[in-house]
Amino acid sequence: MREGADADEVVQRAATSAGVGAGTAVGFSLLARGVGALLRLRGFGGAAKEGVEEGQSHTQQTADEAVRIEATAAAKGAGDAFEDSVKSTFRKKIIKQNEVLWDESGRVIGEIDFETSEAIAEVGLSLGGKLPQLHKLAEVAASRAKRLDVIYGPRTAPGTLRVFKESLRKKHGNRVRFIPHQ
Repeated sequence: MREGADADEVVQRAATSAGVGAGTAVGFSLLARGVGALLRLRGFGGAAKEGVEEGQSHTQQTADEAVRIEATAAAKGAGDAFEDSVKSTFRKKIIKQNEVLWDESGRVIGEIDFETSEAIAEVGLSLGGKLPQLHKLAEVAASRAKRLDVIYGPRTAPGTLRVFKESLRKKHGNRVRFIPHQ
């Protein structure tokens, strides 16, 4: 980081490179200041400053953390936006959404994104890491005499899709359907 750059400038540069609007950048700049003030208020000022890079102020370090938080939120936001888009497409058919599934011991084992009269739907911009969840959802769908619709986005790798189809169809047959969505 350039010496003398302040938190607003750091957040603005990061926001611009990430394609985030000016209003969001200002919001995260304020967040960065608030986090820094809260750390100092709670007595973490000295501890927080120990991790400061040479030539970087505490405010700059807090701004860098705000940018990392923003990147995480933006990634989550894309998945949420994709799910909202899919739900909008199926809005007239949805009878239940965001149902949390529990096992016998009271542990959360998954969530159904939405359900129609014919199917349980799992939505994913990218399906990476969802194979165990999809197998559980296919079992739940079968117990409800429904199929599992896996609605996937453009970030799903072709190889992942092929492996998932083979695995789920081997165990659950034609009770699983894969649907692309843009």
